[in-house]
Amino acid sequence: MISPVYMSGLIEGRWGYMVFNMNENQRQEMDTRRRAPFGPRRRPERREKTNAARAAARMRRCASIGAAKRV
Repeated sequence: MISPVYMSGLIEGRWGYMVFNMNENQRQEMDTRRRAPFGPRRRPERREKTNAARAAARMRRCASIGAAKRV
């Protein structure tokens, strides 16, 4: 089960990695983000980030978790 997920994560790059390693918390976080894109707590310099940049930042934050999950 782990190998197709791992392979597609490798092939598709950051988005593939994110989608396949997403747990319930992150999915919930994305839902709230879709409903209220720029909340009052959002800092203005973070607002102009693209989806890819945001995904990359999240990947960097939980890369160790993903690595632990895979191995």
